[in-house]
Amino acid sequence: MMYSSGVIALAAVMLASPVAASERDATPSERDRVVQHLKKVGYTRISDVDVVNGRFEADAISRAGADVDVIVDMKTLNVIRENPS
Repeated sequence: MMYSSGVIALAAVMLASPVAASERDATPSERDRVVQHLKKVGYTRISDVDVVNGRFEADAISRAGADVDVIVDMKTLNVIRENPS
């Protein structure tokens, strides 16, 4: 079965759209808030702060010294969980 390149391109856009819509870079003020809070609770080397699915995600070094991805509530800034990087 042959598909035109237009149909394939449209399918690719449709599949990519939900992911693109749910992820963005944090604004400078959001980034500052998250970094300040994470430092306050013991994280270091905080970088790559993004908004993903309504939560902040950041790369950091945990209090235990592990390289982690930290998931942070956007409103309270509470750490929801940390995943190994």
